[in-house]
Amino acid sequence: MKRTNMKLTITAASVAITLLAFSFNRASRNDRYRPGDWVSYGVSKFISSVAVGPEYAYFGSTTGVLRYDAIRRRWSAPYTTSDGLDGNLITAVGFDPHTSFLWCATENGLSWQHPSSLRWTNYSKTEIGIFPNEDVLSIGFNADANWFETRTQLFKQGKFGNIFLPAGNEIPNDIVWFGQRREPSPYPLPQFFMPGGFLYEPARNVASNHLRAFGAVQDNRLRRAHITSALEDRWGNMWLGTWGLNAMHAELTLEQAELLRFGLANQRVDALLFDDEGLWIGGLNPELSRPNDESARGITHWRDPQTGYSRSDEWKYFETYYNLEISSDEVRNFAALDNKLYCATENGVAVYDQKKDRWRRLLSTDGLADKRVNDVAVYNGYLYAATDLGLNRVEIKTIGTDTLKIIELEIDRLRHFRIIDLERQKNLLWIATERGPYVYDMAKGAGGYLNDPEGPRDEYTEHISFADSVVWIGTDYGLEAFDTINKKWLPAPARRRFTDARINCVMAGPDVVWVGTNRGVLKYNRARKDWTQYTTEDGLLDDHVNAIVMNEDLVWFGTDLGITVFRWRAFHDFD
Repeated sequence: MKRTNMKLTITAASVAITLLAFSFNRASRNDRYRPGDWVSYGVSKFISSVAVGPEYAYFGSTTGVLRYDAIRRRWSAPYTTSDGLDGNLITAVGFDPHTSFLWCATENGLSWQHPSSLRWTNYSKTEIGIFPNEDVLSIGFNADANWFETRTQLFKQGKFGNIFLPAGNEIPNDIVWFGQRREPSPYPLPQFFMPGGFLYEPARNVASNHLRAFGAVQDNRLRRAHITSALEDRWGNMWLGTWGLNAMHAELTLEQAELLRFGLANQRVDALLFDDEGLWIGGLNPELSRPNDESARGITHWRDPQTGYSRSDEWKYFETYYNLEISSDEVRNFAALDNKLYCATENGVAVYDQKKDRWRRLLSTDGLADKRVNDVAVYNGYLYAATDLGLNRVEIKTIGTDTLKIIELEIDRLRHFRIIDLERQKNLLWIATERGPYVYDMAKGAGGYLNDPEGPRDEYTEHISFADSVVWIGTDYGLEAFDTINKKWLPAPARRRFTDARINCVMAGPDVVWVGTNRGVLKYNRARKDWTQYTTEDGLLDDHVNAIVMNEDLVWFGTDLGITVFRWRAFHDFD
């Protein structure tokens, strides 16, 4: 009997040691990087829950945890998988006033953030015991434990432990709940006044009202979204989430409310461009995955973009559905000059005059070789448009007049061939075509294919980028590099074949060359002549990288799920 007790004691001690080791060895994602080295942005219009801490209002969305600085009245960078979360679809968010830990529930389980290190720790549904087809919908805290509720299950966890246990039917009354269990106060909500063109609709039937139906809001384009959550803070503010129109802030004393714009108009990003005012973001329309995603489309302009914060009025959206002067809001590429933006779209070229706040359009009926325009470039008063059936040149000053001057270039060599990408090197226009790379002298009005047998002769060429005297060319087979000074093709490792990935974009700089693929992004160090790959394991929002733009020490990646920003310079020397 004593020996048996000793065995049981040893076994219990072993389990305790194992659990303790499990507690301290749990690794968070992206622990190689500092918090903020990777930041991602998506379509943030769909809010599921709200929580409030001493400084921030937190909104659980379909693209991570959004953070609004209630003191400085501006948005801070959201928390996503780029920061270490195990998923971006947030079903509940909660702030523990006892420990200052931020908790959130994702489609994969639960995550919490340490207030000092800002590192995330993740628990899968299997570890917790949650049924695979259920999600945590409410998070609660009291002095003794943390509480997590799904549709049919309830779990509790000690304040500083990793063990989740099923809770009984008796629930303490001192729990502070967030998510579906949280009732707003006051309720029903006041009749909030909103800016001109916006309308707040209170819940019509309070008695039969569902926990999450707190009314609705309508914007100045008659789009209506239900209010999914509402929470009051200690300073007389109420923070509300809507399903389709972002977050809301209301002052309870004045009963005035406003929508807080944040995030992208379109989920997929295929085009990025910095101009003097900010960042332009465009893309093709993704396949709609949620019933209310019809409004998740358009062109985004982010004025004065910063990775750390932004104000609500810095986000502006342009949609074809609400502006018939925009030929299409499905954008493949941008070009800008003299306060005018030129968009290569699925239906011609959309031209935006930023000073006049007016759009114009160029269509195939105006003389474009084809309705789909893959890229645009501007040089010496002319706009060059790459279409699926050839190359056009438009005299810019005639756009919008009765004397529009548009011609087709290089008819003998380029007509009826797909022109995919344009890159300007002073007076030279490098052109990616389905028959190989082509160079056109815009000053002389003449050009030809690069028929060098050592280069990508006759290969399907889709992407071209120029920097520091070298032209980088992406083909169906890989990446080629042409030295324009020495007139020769660079060998490996600059030349690289991609057998297991497809090149989606190329962005060359004086120090590095970035190549976006369907399996992440690769960086070529021109000095060391080596390659480094980055994927979602590092911090990318998605491994399908469609667009890249560099801005000082930051590189911006457009993916199928939004934008990721990486502080690449800090890791360049030792990556």
